[in-house]
Parts: sequence; C-alpha cells; structure tokens
Amino acid sequence: MLVNQTLPSKEDTEAQRYLIDLFRSHRFTAVFTGHEHCYERWKEVILDKGRPIHTLHWIVNGLGGVRPRGHPKSDEKEIEKLLSKKVYRQYLERISNLNPDWSAELQHRYPRNPGPAQFHSYAVVKVKSNKISFEIKGKKGYVRDREAF
Repeated sequence: MLVNQTLPSKEDTEAQRYLIDLFRSHRFTAVFTGHEHCYERWKEVILDKGRPIHTLHWIVNGLGGVRPRGHPKSDEKEIEKLLSKKVYRQYLERISNLNPDWSAELQHRYPRNPGPAQFHSYAVVKVKSNKISFEIKGKKGYVRDREAF
C-alpha cells in the first residue's frame, strides 16, 4: 500500500498484496485503516485504457486514543517527489498485473498544503443505499475532513 508513503515489510507483503488486489478487483469504494498515528486520505482512480472506471478511497485514521506522531508530507513538492519514486512505479505495475489495460491516478486529498494531520479523531461513516459519506471529527466533535461518494 502506498498510503503513508511506505512499503510493507517483507513478512507482510503477500498478505497486503492479496488484500489490495481484492479491494481493487472487487471494486471496493473505500478502505479505512489505522496504525499510523496521523490522519491521511488518498483517492485512487482506476483507469481502463485511460478512461476512469472506478474510484477507491484510502483513509488512514490512526488517532483514536494514541499520542499523535509522524506527519504525512503534504506539500506539493513532497507529493511530486513521492509520485516519481520507485515505490509509485511498483504500485502502478501492481495494478496493471490485475488487468493489462488498467492504470491509475493517485491523488493526495488530506492533509492539504499546509494541513495538520496530527489530532485525536474518530470517524462517522454513513451508508445509505449506494451512497457512502464519512466525517473525521476531532475529540470535541468538530469536523476535520469529510467526503461523500
């Protein structure tokens, strides 16, 4: 997974690849994860022969009760550097292995430049028919981020 700008360790690689391939091939809408002690959100647009066919939202919310640490690099230059590295090329290769006509665009959605990513938070997710919305709220209930798809 490219979220939080790291690759999985050798031991976790196969399990993570299996899950990520499953999310993409079965066209999951969103994946919520934790562990990292910051908040970050990415949007992955899967393309088939250059045309958008599916969007997968990656939400990392690991600030439920732990001390915030780490900080995603959110300025445009850092994101551009990330997208030019080997890890991004491996990410694109992985998608084309699922289907040779597929590619993807990865968009960093939160934090915006400049934007805080270290705050205690919780997620409120609402599912209504085929619509999903979520809000990331700070510990006093104020909305830090939201999206509907």
